Amino acid sequence: MTRGRPDSADADRLAEVQRRRDDHTRSLLDLLTRRPDLEGVHARADWAAESLRWTA
Repeated sequence: MTRGRPDSADADRLAEVQRRRDDHTRSLLDLLTRRPDLEGVHARADWAAESLRWTA
């Protein structure tokens, strides 16, 4: 990696990390949609659901 500019491998790793994070968040939101009784059980799922409500 050169200073200030990621090389292609770094960019690919970053893209993969972001994709996994997005997939995980999407899965948590799907879970809360299917199982609203779980609200308040998983803080990150609650945070994601609340964030989605505020941005919609």
